[in-house]
Amino acid sequence: MKKLLLITLGFGIAATVSAQNLSKIDYLNLKPNSSWKNVPKPIKNVTSSKTSVLNLTVVPLGSAFNLLTAIVNETNSLSANPELNTVSFIHRNNPGATGSGGSGNYRYDLSTDGGTTFSINQGPTNPLNTPVGRYPQNVVYNPAGNTVANNGFLAYYGSTLGGLAGGFGTNVTGARKLDGSTNTEVTTLNGNRGGLATSLVEGKRGEFWTVDIGVQDKKLYVYKGVFNNASNGIDWVVNKSFDEDFLPTILSAAGDTNAKIAINTIGFDPTGQFGWVGATADTASAFGGYRLFFYKTSDFGATWSAPTVLQLSQFPLIQDSLVSSADTAGFAFDGDIAVDVLGNPHFAAVIGSGTGYSVQNKRYTIFDITYNSILGNFESIFLDTVSTLRGDITSDYSQDNRVQISRSADGSKIFFGWSDTQFANQPGPFDNLFPDLKVVGLNVNTRLTTPVIEVTAGSDIDGQVFFATFAPIALNVTGGYKVPMVIATTPGPVGTEATNFSYVDGIEVLDTEYNQALKSAVYGGFIGLANNVNNNLFSVSNNYPNPFSGSTEVKVSLNKPSAVSLKVVN
Repeated sequence: MKKLLLITLGFGIAATVSAQNLSKIDYLNLKPNSSWKNVPKPIKNVTSSKTSVLNLTVVPLGSAFNLLTAIVNETNSLSANPELNTVSFIHRNNPGATGSGGSGNYRYDLSTDGGTTFSINQGPTNPLNTPVGRYPQNVVYNPAGNTVANNGFLAYYGSTLGGLAGGFGTNVTGARKLDGSTNTEVTTLNGNRGGLATSLVEGKRGEFWTVDIGVQDKKLYVYKGVFNNASNGIDWVVNKSFDEDFLPTILSAAGDTNAKIAINTIGFDPTGQFGWVGATADTASAFGGYRLFFYKTSDFGATWSAPTVLQLSQFPLIQDSLVSSADTAGFAFDGDIAVDVLGNPHFAAVIGSGTGYSVQNKRYTIFDITYNSILGNFESIFLDTVSTLRGDITSDYSQDNRVQISRSADGSKIFFGWSDTQFANQPGPFDNLFPDLKVVGLNVNTRLTTPVIEVTAGSDIDGQVFFATFAPIALNVTGGYKVPMVIATTPGPVGTEATNFSYVDGIEVLDTEYNQALKSAVYGGFIGLANNVNNNLFSVSNNYPNPFSGSTEVKVSLNKPSAVSLKVVN
């Protein structure tokens, strides 16, 4: 029989956090041209007193017709292949810079020296451009046994305006040899089912995956592509359509009926055997808010599991991160996924107090929601608290925190990145107008993380990390890894101005930097279980109230009578 021990703590040092009484921000049915003006904007950029410890180099890349290449957080427009030490960024064409083609052509910027130098505006990969392309993604594919960069391929995939009433509905795909000698272009998966595909990744060598939301039936689709050695192209099929009746949005004045899916992502482990789809969504069951849907394959995508549906309130660490115990945890709108060497997912997103399909402007945190193979349960890992959520970067488009994930090629290290604006003596949450990049690395095998790395604060791009995009796979450097990242350096109004891009070289995380213990909690359980399965400790709750001043309580459940020691730090 388990024994419950209640510990009340009191000490003189006040450990308090004042909740901000700010108005609620409604993110329902968010559109690219929407803006938010709920809180006052600062007059100027005041950065953190910390400065970057990294030696960054900003490398100019090509340009796109407008910013729409970069606005979708989950699209994988940047790819890196450590076998070939090659990086590729794909984007829409800017006829004003290239002198040819249309805005729907795809161009790419290629580096074969690990991101030091680039050949820009290569291509186009889809010269036919019928129907016109949008939101391109790419993977640098290396055929088995190849060691020469120019013999690799750029595998690309994008949505096109070939659907109903000129909207999304078809996709254009193909492969281009990196020496430019061959190029394929096919408009595929017709039938007006396609929306805006995201998360293009490679699973097993030569197999490619992306996810999409059906325009007509609102289902979540998984597409699989296989490299065709005869044609040097990619043959795509619908691998799976999940049967959940995802809840449509409330009809807007414009008649918008997009599915109630805020984030949809896919990732595979290094072998390609284990894959996970992660989506924040709701169904016609009328839950009234976003939950996390996980689907898993353990046989290279041949079959997929029924959904595992997780509610944030069942993670005690997430619930305790809220300002008030009466709040409900809710997802914001940026997220990403990676699958590690153990075949487990890492789904990272911003979480705050939620009401329906919105989050309130109180406190925001970054969590990694993963699966713990040893415990046989899901768990949440706290990464950091963010100061801001959204900012009007241009006159008609806002940027959230742009949560991104990269992993080492062997899957032993996971790298989480996000943007945030920090202000000196901040009295309350401001807009994310001057975003800097922060990174945390996770060692999967040791279950240790790095401290939060201030990547860009104090650098040449201090406060200028606009629409950051990570490559899903990191590059190798001596003693660690380098995370490839692209930013928009001149974002302008979405429809009217060209956007230039830059590669940020030097985001390195060394193997010696993993020295922080995880702060984690299992689903439906208690904080710290992962570290206590072999002793007499059955469970430990978080302290309540939290934050607190003077005294707080912790519930400790024991398998049998035991001595208990508890350390409190401010």
